[in-house]
Amino acid sequence: MGKELAIKDKAMEELVSLGVTGHDIGTGNVYPSAVNILQSDKQYEAFSDGGDITKKMYGKLFVRRDGNTTKDLVDQVEGTIIKIERGYEIRDEDNKILESGYGFLDAIEKDEYTQNGEKPINMVKILLALGGSKATKTAMDKLNEKLSSGQQVSNADYPFAVAVVKGSSFGNWFEAENAMQDLANEHFNRPISQIPVIAYKLVVKSKKEVGKEFTYYSMDFEVEANDVEEALEFSPFLLEAKDQHLFYKVKEKVSKEVVEEKLQDVARAQEGKVVEDEEEISEEDLPF
Repeated sequence: MGKELAIKDKAMEELVSLGVTGHDIGTGNVYPSAVNILQSDKQYEAFSDGGDITKKMYGKLFVRRDGNTTKDLVDQVEGTIIKIERGYEIRDEDNKILESGYGFLDAIEKDEYTQNGEKPINMVKILLALGGSKATKTAMDKLNEKLSSGQQVSNADYPFAVAVVKGSSFGNWFEAENAMQDLANEHFNRPISQIPVIAYKLVVKSKKEVGKEFTYYSMDFEVEANDVEEALEFSPFLLEAKDQHLFYKVKEKVSKEVVEEKLQDVARAQEGKVVEDEEEISEEDLPF
């Protein structure tokens, strides 16, 4: 028993000595899928068999990928936390994303956007590894083989997903952060800011919210302590995620779409065709 405790203590010390916690992110190339909640049958286009959606399915979760079916609907999505990032998005009156960036907007900044007729939204994005460390490494090895051989990859090739916290889900997330702090105190006797996020597993569920005129579902969360040795196996992904920035990825996506639209407009003008508005960038179209 004493030997097992010594091994565990050594692993815990190694974990907190990584030098990277996963709370601050840089830039990178991975485009993970998003964890979604089925709110209504209006989301039928996300599923190849969307016509089979029933009210009993409302509140179920799914990871948005190319070619989802209703068989992908589950009661919860869980995984090891790879990073946590706070940021914002700016949307227009049609809910189209105009801008995104790192860090929360304060009240003054939000007022300035609102006065311009824009909608500022603070949010938290949590990157999750959906499988165990071995399965994640195997999936990433296959992905890298595809990339190196020039094969086309899809979001289904990435063993990661992003849970986006905003609106009514914020209160539930802050409770999860408190639970993370309690676990940090219990297992490490350190503040949460010093504990790498791979020390935690997150379970994402849905919570029914009843309003005066409508009912909807927000994200709810449960936090569990990860096995310390298993957590250490995720450290390569934690280090890679240091150079990844999810909010700037949205900005890059929007900027790319804008440039492509302008190039298409020029091409149509040269061909003497009438230029029509391009399809708007919706939340469902974004890479996370």
